[in-house]
Amino acid sequence: MAYYNRGSVYYDQKQYAKAIEDLTKAIELNPEFASGYYNRGAVYKNIGENALAQADWVRFVTLDEGGIIAQQFSHLAVFFRDMAAAPYVVRQMVEKVPIAEALLSFQGLFSQTEAQCRVVDAYLAQVDTLREAATKQPTAYHTLLGYVHFEMGTVGTAFQIFDEILDNQLDHELSLREEYYYLRSAEAFQEPTESIRANALEKAQDFYESFKATTASSAAQTEMYYAGLLFFYTGQVEQAYHCFTKVFLQFPPAAYMQVLTLEKLGRREDLDKKIERIRRWELNQPQPQFLHGFAPRALPLDEPDFLAPIHAYLLHTEIVEAVQLVRQEGDAPYQSPPLWEAFTLSEIALLRLRTQLFAKALITLDKQYHQQLCADPVAEQSRWRQNQAEKDFAELKTLASNSEALELRIAELIRTWDTDAVYFEYYLKYFYCREQLGVLATHSLYHYLKVFKQAKASTSEINATLWEKLTEESSKELFTVSTSALVSVTTGIATAGAFLSIPMAVVAGVFTKVVLQKADIFIQHLKDKNQLPDYGSFKYQLVNELRSEIESQSTDNAAAYEEYIIPELKKWVPKETNW
Repeated sequence: MAYYNRGSVYYDQKQYAKAIEDLTKAIELNPEFASGYYNRGAVYKNIGENALAQADWVRFVTLDEGGIIAQQFSHLAVFFRDMAAAPYVVRQMVEKVPIAEALLSFQGLFSQTEAQCRVVDAYLAQVDTLREAATKQPTAYHTLLGYVHFEMGTVGTAFQIFDEILDNQLDHELSLREEYYYLRSAEAFQEPTESIRANALEKAQDFYESFKATTASSAAQTEMYYAGLLFFYTGQVEQAYHCFTKVFLQFPPAAYMQVLTLEKLGRREDLDKKIERIRRWELNQPQPQFLHGFAPRALPLDEPDFLAPIHAYLLHTEIVEAVQLVRQEGDAPYQSPPLWEAFTLSEIALLRLRTQLFAKALITLDKQYHQQLCADPVAEQSRWRQNQAEKDFAELKTLASNSEALELRIAELIRTWDTDAVYFEYYLKYFYCREQLGVLATHSLYHYLKVFKQAKASTSEINATLWEKLTEESSKELFTVSTSALVSVTTGIATAGAFLSIPMAVVAGVFTKVVLQKADIFIQHLKDKNQLPDYGSFKYQLVNELRSEIESQSTDNAAAYEEYIIPELKKWVPKETNW
C-alpha cells in the first residue's frame, strides 16, 4: 500500500510522472489491486492518454465488486460516453451498481448503451437460443463470444473465454486466428503474455514451415494470414512479410498487410508497386472489396456459419492501417464503424426474432416447470398435490390475455395452497414471456409471493387475502412490510427487479404507488376497527421509518430515493406534515 498511497499523493499534487511510477509499482506487487488501476487511469486521463486510461479503467471495472465503481460512477460514465468505445463495459458498470439505472442525469448514456448493444445482443440470443449453439457447437459459440466481447470493450471477458473456456474447459486447440485474439485480449487486459506469445509464435512458425501453397485449402490460407498477423503484431515484420507473400494472391487481406510490412521495412520501391497492383485489383472487382472500408449492412440471421459475419468484419478492422496507405485522394469516403454500427436489423427482423425467442422461452419454461414439479419432495409424498398443480397450471394457460384477471387467479391459487409455492416463480416467468402479465402485475405478484413464503416460514397462516391478513397484524409489522417493500424497489434485493431484469427507473415510481395504495387500504382497515385513532401520525411514522432506511444507504442510493420514492411519499402524506 505504500506505493499506492504515495502515488495517490503525487496525483493530488499533479506530479503525474511520479504518480504513474508509484502506482505501477503498486500494481506490479498486486495485479488484482482494483484501486491501483482506477487511480492510474485517472492520472492517464488527466494527461490526455485516453487509450491508457481506458485500458486501466476497463480492468478496474472487471476487478472491482462495485463499491468504488459506485463512488466514481459519474467520472467513469462521462469518460466511457465521450472518450471510449466500450458499451459492454458501461453495461458491466450498471450491473455492478444497479442503482445507477435510476440516475436521471445518465439516462441518455443508458439509452445509448442499450441501442449500441441491441443488434449484437439479438444476434447472440439467436445463435444461443434458436440455434442452440452453446450445446451443439460450443467451440464456435464461445469463439463468437470472445470476438464480440473484444470488439464491445470487455477485453477481460474475451481473455477469459479464450483462456479458460476454449483452451481449458473445452480442451480446444486454438486456431491461429484465435491465438491472435487471445494474445491481443490478454495484452489489452494487462495480463502476463509471455507464455501466450511464445506458444502462438511457435505454432505460427510450425505452420509456416509445413505450409504448401499449391495444395492449401481456403482455411489453411486464412491461417497463414493470421500467422503473419501474429508475427507482425509481435514485431517480427520480416517473417510476417514472408507469411503474407505465401497467400496474397488467394487471400486479398494478406496483400494489404504486405503493404504495411513493406512500409515498416522501408522498402519504398516495392511498396509503390504493391499499392499500384492492389488498386488495379480493386478496380477490376464488381465493387471495391476493402478500399472503402466496411459499409454497414443487414445482419444475415440465416447465415449457416454464424461466425462468418464477424469474421468478415474482423478482417476489415485488422487491415485499416494498411488500407490507408493504399487509398488516394478522390477515393470514396472510408467507413470503419464499430461492431455495434456495422450490422443492422430491421424492426420487422427484430420483432420476428423476439417472437421466436419468446416461443423458445415458453418451451424451456414448460420443461423447467415439469422438472421442478417432479423434483418436489412434497409432490412425491402426496400425489394429489402434483395433480392439483398440473390442473392449476393448465387452467392458467387457458385464461385470456388479461393481466388483471390472471393476476387475481394466480394470487388466489397461491393463497389456497397449503405448502410453499414452489412452482409459482415459473408461472410468473411463463406468463410474462407470453405477455399475459404486464410488468406491474408481475412485480406485484412476485412481491406477494415473497411475503407469502416469509409468512409460511414463520408458521403463520394466510386467511382471506394476503393484504387482509397483514392488516390484522400489529401496526409495527405493517410499518416493516411497507417500508421494506419501498426500500427494496430501489435496491433490487427483495422484489422482482432481479427476477425479470426490469429497469429500476421503470419499477421504482410505479411500484411505489402500488405499495402506497395497499398501505392506504391497511390504514383505512385499521381506522375502521378503531385501531388507528390518528391517521396523520400513522403515515408520518411510516414515512420517517422509510427516511431512516434512506439515511443508512449509500449516497447514490439516497439520491435515487429522492428522485423516485420521496415525490410519491410527499403526495401521500397529509399536507400539514412537516418535511
